[in-house]
Amino acid sequence: MDDTRIEWMRNKMYLGLGITDPEVFDDLLSREDGRYENEILKFLNETPKEGCTMIFYSMLKEEEEEIEVEAEPELPELTASGDEEGEKNSTNGAEAVAEGDDLVMERAAEETSSVRDGSQAAEPPQTNPETGEEVAAPPAEGADTGAAEEGEEQQATPPLPRTKIIIQKVVRTVMSVCYEHLPEDFADENAFYFLRNTTGPIPLPSTLDEAEEILPPLFEFGSQNGPSLQMLEHLLTLVYMPLLSHNGHRNEASSDSGSHRRSSVHTGDSGHDQGSEESRSRVILRDEFLMNMQKFSSHISRTIHQLEGDIRLEMPDVMLGDDIAEMAKDTELVAMLEETLHNWEVTISSALEVQLKKTPQGNGPLAEIDFWRERNATLSAITEQLKLPTVNKVVAILTNVHSESLASFEYHRAELTKYYTEAKDNVRFLSTLERHFRIWLMAQASTLFWRQYLQ
Repeated sequence: MDDTRIEWMRNKMYLGLGITDPEVFDDLLSREDGRYENEILKFLNETPKEGCTMIFYSMLKEEEEEIEVEAEPELPELTASGDEEGEKNSTNGAEAVAEGDDLVMERAAEETSSVRDGSQAAEPPQTNPETGEEVAAPPAEGADTGAAEEGEEQQATPPLPRTKIIIQKVVRTVMSVCYEHLPEDFADENAFYFLRNTTGPIPLPSTLDEAEEILPPLFEFGSQNGPSLQMLEHLLTLVYMPLLSHNGHRNEASSDSGSHRRSSVHTGDSGHDQGSEESRSRVILRDEFLMNMQKFSSHISRTIHQLEGDIRLEMPDVMLGDDIAEMAKDTELVAMLEETLHNWEVTISSALEVQLKKTPQGNGPLAEIDFWRERNATLSAITEQLKLPTVNKVVAILTNVHSESLASFEYHRAELTKYYTEAKDNVRFLSTLERHFRIWLMAQASTLFWRQYLQ
């Protein structure tokens, strides 16, 4: 890897995602003929047109690979036919023992004579011309030496072990990169992002130590662990809002002390009034900004609550296919779906009863807005669950068999739709007035504060 910027990004990303295998990132750079490497270089050398945020995420992928292993030695198999043949041979041998004893001597005599005759035919004896005695024939040339060399070769080169190819499944870490937002399937997975703070090309450091000094101020980078909405809510409520509130109070204290010093130096009330006006405008801006951030945080909390939902409709445990008419013939399935429909009715009626008993927690328009928002979030969660494909299939199957339980269910669903529409319309209307209500309440609080302060 020649580019120290990419190497610096890899090291930060590995720490954030907990990856240690260097081949994971190298595989990303070489994949698809270096396409992703070119995208990273374009992100570093130019101002990206797609966006200024590059996100890296990893996934576990199961693959198959061929592995050569040593094969186990094969053991001889004993078949049933072989056992039967052995039993027959042993029986026949027992019967032929007597006859075999008589033939053994005759065959031995014949073999001895045939061997003697064969040896004479194969190699006639040689005689010494001087003494006339028989001399043993010399062995054939190359016979003994060839056999010895063949034995040595067999001892020197042992037989190679037998091997076989098997297919084994392995789990690998595969890394991918994208711009601006994660794919929907990986929205809640761990990821690491780089956000550019500048335009134009990023300078190329010569070493990694130099990269640690130059590159961090040019990026906002960090990891996303878990669901993105929860992470955003935690950052707002636990990091940025306390930080802004602390800095605002500190600046307010310093400005108050400065205004007091200026009023003590200048004669008259003009200097004191000007300093008080500046402090008041700064406090108003800070409070309005924090108030909008709190409002945004509450929107995120309501969205999380709406997505997760405290009220869940229990779905049937069986898989429902697309053939409604065929499934309607199954009486056991129809009975189970009717029981499921009854449970949905109880859940909807209980949720409506709880919501209709609630009242605004406090006085004033803001309490009324929060009341309708809470009702809208609760009823919206149930309404969205009733739009699931499983619910539609259950209703279709029971409609096909003309089930009597559908009438009661449709009544409760209509009641839910009525109250949900009412809550949604009220929230839509009151949200247009919320900013004016908050400014009015903030002005009242500020006026009361300065009255007490100036006294």
